[in-house]
Amino acid sequence: MGINWSEFTGSLVNFLIIYIILKKVLFDKVNKILDERQKKTEESIEKTKNRLKEAEEIKLKNQEELKNIKSEGKKIVEANKKKANDLYDEIINEAHKEASLIMERANTEIARDKKKAEDEVKTKAIDIAVMLSEKAMQETIDEKKHREIIDDFISKVGI
Repeated sequence: MGINWSEFTGSLVNFLIIYIILKKVLFDKVNKILDERQKKTEESIEKTKNRLKEAEEIKLKNQEELKNIKSEGKKIVEANKKKANDLYDEIINEAHKEASLIMERANTEIARDKKKAEDEVKTKAIDIAVMLSEKAMQETIDEKKHREIIDDFISKVGI
């Protein structure tokens, strides 16, 4: 078994010819296609990294905005609570003032009615006293008659 150099040389020449033809026709095109695919893949990866970075920035920004919104919401709720408490206090104070005015008016009216009733009692007492005096002057009063007049006076006055 020896090496047949003529077959070996022919096979080597055929291999080189096929290699050169494939290189010119196929390898350059395949390499070009592979290079383009690799370039597109790298660009896609770069775009994805950029988008991921942008998404992360947007996420952080949104989290910060959410914190600010929550903080502002709490401030608004606290402000509204304070306004409600202030309004409640104002309503209570107004109600107390109004109640005081009503009580004051009622006391004034009671005092006026009391004074009026006292004046009426005095007037009736004076009228009765005058009437008794007139009766006493018109007749001679004995003790029995005097007692009847006093009892009549007491029953009219309501003592």
